[in-house]
Amino acid sequence: MKNLLIIALAFGVFACGSTKESTTDQIKSETKPVETVTEQVDLITTGIVKDMRKTDGCDFVIAVTIDGNETLLEPLELDEQFKVDGKTVKLIYAPSRRQSKCKGTMPIMIEKIK
Repeated sequence: MKNLLIIALAFGVFACGSTKESTTDQIKSETKPVETVTEQVDLITTGIVKDMRKTDGCDFVIAVTIDGNETLLEPLELDEQFKVDGKTVKLIYAPSRRQSKCKGTMPIMIEKIK
């Protein structure tokens, strides 16, 4: 009985060890290189900064055109140099999961702006 328990335990240890190695090898083979920002030129968006401080709870937003419609982007952080009403900017951004402070805006995180 004791020998049977030892054999079962040995099989369990070896089975776990070989599964982890094959899973690691599979993940490595499925990994693809990430494109750099310079290769993703189509993600650069042009917009116009708008001062919305007179609107309840708003700050500066960036108006962009997406699919022919104007969309207001609400950046989490915007450098002081870009807080100029009517300033044209080019930016790369990602949507944020944060709830919007302004009605009808989309919260974003700016990755690069100029």
